[in-house]
Amino acid sequence: MILLSDLHLGDGSPADDFCPPGGQAEHDLRQALCAWRDAGLCIVLVGDVLDLWQASFGDVMRAHGEIIEELFSCASAYVVGNHDADMRTRPLCGLRGEPHLALSGVWIEHGHSHDPVVRRWPLVCKAVCGVVGWLERRLQGDVDLWAEQLGGWLGRTGRHGGNEAYIRHVARCAAEHGCAQAVFGHTHAWLSGTVDAGTGVTIHNCGTWTNGHRDVVSLKP
Repeated sequence: MILLSDLHLGDGSPADDFCPPGGQAEHDLRQALCAWRDAGLCIVLVGDVLDLWQASFGDVMRAHGEIIEELFSCASAYVVGNHDADMRTRPLCGLRGEPHLALSGVWIEHGHSHDPVVRRWPLVCKAVCGVVGWLERRLQGDVDLWAEQLGGWLGRTGRHGGNEAYIRHVARCAAEHGCAQAVFGHTHAWLSGTVDAGTGVTIHNCGTWTNGHRDVVSLKP
């Protein structure tokens, strides 16, 4: 089983963390999909695949439509994140987004429900991301990195907050659903094989495909 998250496919502008369309990240993803498909592996998407907090669905599809359709056609399951939660009501290539899954003994969620900032103020977070995207299109493409780094330092949440604040919560959810392993994303910090002492659940984080990263979690059935 291959699990990946946080591609943040956007509108192809400087605000697009996966950009540019047809660039190296897209090339690498297409090659990876081909290899996984040839090996007969189950592919699961673990949220924030599309960045609908910084771009409309139509703009994202215009920029990355071909690779998105290829990705969703290959995937067996899709768990939404905070940036693509709207996909719970918009099936793509026959695949509908789920809030979480228990699949073959693996608990799968994006992890944003354990982020206190996103949980308490989702509309504020979405508005801030929209403003950041506007600034990136007009000023500098790294505004989001500066903002998230500051947020991580202050609140230990989000992609610069590390995984420590999430492990216990994700492990508890897995244990409640009878799963020995759990996978999440959201923090953009890859992790594999950490065991939660309280539950014995083995925890993995899918990392990200932004800013040069090509992270995946690979689990044996």
